[in-house]
Amino acid sequence: MREDPKHALANYYLADILTARKEYQQAIPHLQTTIPAYPKLTQAYFLLGKCYAGTGDSQRALQAFNKALELDPDYKEVHYQLHELYARLGDKEKSHEHLRIFENLTKEGQDKDKRLVRESLQKQTEAKDPN
Repeated sequence: MREDPKHALANYYLADILTARKEYQQAIPHLQTTIPAYPKLTQAYFLLGKCYAGTGDSQRALQAFNKALELDPDYKEVHYQLHELYARLGDKEKSHEHLRIFENLTKEGQDKDKRLVRESLQKQTEAKDPN
């Protein structure tokens, strides 16, 4: 960062750390540096949405989360954040809608993980028993 304060990925990683520490206001400028260089980096919009939500800027949070979903409609963490944000805004219908999507995506992921484990175990069993 000292050598190139505009380095987009360095700014992204710093924003990620700041967001994890709930230093939302400090993270926003770093994400605003990242996004023009990587306009399809879904995670940057997700973090930006979290930051705006954390600072109470619901409209900008919605814009950032919706951009993330535009890039990746199955980004389950975005759906969960939207569930929480809409609940705070008093929009129960949209809150429940995003919670339902989050739960479905989570279940699909768990089902996929279980299937992969079964397939792996089956391959291991077949490798041990050549008959």
